Amino acid sequence: MKMSKKKVAVGIFASLALTTVAYSGSAIAAPKPITLNFYHDKNGWDERFLGVSTALYDGKKIKLKPSTYADTTIYQNTLNQAAKTGKGPDLLTWWSGYRMVDGAMNGIFADISGVWKKAIKAGDISADLQKQFQVGDKTYGIPNGVSYWPMFYNKKVFADNNLTVPETWEEFIEVCDTLKAAGITPLTASVDGTWPAFIWFEQLLISQDPQLYLDLTSNKIKYTNPKVKAVLQIWKEMIDKEYFTPGDTSFFGEDAVKLMNKGTMIPVGTWNNSAFSVTGGLVGGKDYDAFVIPNINPALKTKSIIVEAGAIGALAKGKNLKKAKVALREWLKFPAQAMWADVSGDGVPNPKVPVADPVIKGLSKYVAKNKVNQIQRYWESGPVPLIENGCEILSAFMLGNKTVDQTATELATLADKEWKAWTTKYGK
Repeated sequence: MKMSKKKVAVGIFASLALTTVAYSGSAIAAPKPITLNFYHDKNGWDERFLGVSTALYDGKKIKLKPSTYADTTIYQNTLNQAAKTGKGPDLLTWWSGYRMVDGAMNGIFADISGVWKKAIKAGDISADLQKQFQVGDKTYGIPNGVSYWPMFYNKKVFADNNLTVPETWEEFIEVCDTLKAAGITPLTASVDGTWPAFIWFEQLLISQDPQLYLDLTSNKIKYTNPKVKAVLQIWKEMIDKEYFTPGDTSFFGEDAVKLMNKGTMIPVGTWNNSAFSVTGGLVGGKDYDAFVIPNINPALKTKSIIVEAGAIGALAKGKNLKKAKVALREWLKFPAQAMWADVSGDGVPNPKVPVADPVIKGLSKYVAKNKVNQIQRYWESGPVPLIENGCEILSAFMLGNKTVDQTATELATLADKEWKAWTTKYGK
C-alpha cells in the first residue's frame, strides 16, 4: 500500500489516540515501551526497518534500533559469538533455506513456530512459505519481504527501438540483438562480490527446465549432466555475443539507475526496485517495468521465476526474547506489512496487504494469472560451501577463464565433496 508520509503520520496519530482512549477506559495497563536491538547486513535498508519500527511502536510499543554490518563475514562472525554469550541483538536478519541450518544448529535462532501458527491461522501468511524457514520440525525466521527476480527494463528505450516485452526465447534474443545494434549493452551480469555469478546460471536453468534446476540443487543429478552442460553452453554463446556488461559492474543504487537510463536490462530481485523509483526518481510502469524471463524450451507450458524470501529471526539467548517474538508476530500484520511495502517498493508475504507499486503489482498479477512456477533462489538451495565456492567457479567461467567442461567438472567435484560433508553432519 503506497502511503504518503502525511497520511502515515495522520493514521499513526489517530491509531495512537484510539489506543490511549481504550487504555484510559479500562483497567489494563498500556504496554511498557521497549527498544529491541536489530542487527542486519542490508546496507541502505535502515529506512525500511525504521518504517516497520513505527508500526511496531503503534501496535505494541516496540521500537527497533537497527545496526548495519556492511561486511557479511564480520556480520556472521558477530552473530555466532552472540549465540554463545547472548550479548548481541534481539532481532537479526539472515537467509532462508540451507543457509538457516547452521544458524539453527549453532544456537543463533530461537524457535518461533508459535509465531507462524498464529499468523497462518489469522491468514497473515501462507503455510507454503514456512518450509523455507524450517529446520526439522521447528521454524526459525519470518520473511522480511517476498521478492521476485524478473527482468527490469527501460520502457522508453523499448519504445524507441520498436520493442515489446518478449514472450518467447526467440523474441528475447531479438530484443538483445536490437539493443546491441543500437549501441546498448543488452544485459547486466556481474562477478562483483562473487555471489552475482549465480544469477544467470539459475535463470538459464529454470528457463530451460525447472525440474532440471530442482534436481541439480537437491543433488539428484550432477553438474556434468549433459542437460546442465547444454545450459552452460547457451550461457557461453550469450557471453561470446557480448550481451553482458563487464564483470565489475555494480547494479545497486545509483549504479542501477545509470544502467536503466542507458537501456540495459537488469535481472535482479524486486528488493532493488526502490533503486529505480526512489534513488533514481523513475516512475514505475511509465519509465521502467519488469517482465518474467521467457522459457528457452518452447515445450514448457508455464514460465518460472525465482523467488527470494530473506529471513528475520530472534536471537535464542537474547535478553528480550519474549518481546522479540511479539515483534515478529506484529511484523506480519497490517500496518507493519503496509509500511514495508510502502518504504521498500517490494512485495510482502501477507496476502491481505495490497501493494500499490505499479511494477510489483503488475508482476504479481502476471505471476498469478499465468500460474508461473515460483522457485527458490540458488543462493539458499544447497550447502553453503558448495554455493559460495561454486560462485567462484561460475565467476571464472563468466570471465572466460574456464571452459564449459572445466566448469561442469569442477562444480561436480565440489558438489560431491560438499554434499558428502553435509549429509555426514546433518543427514539428508
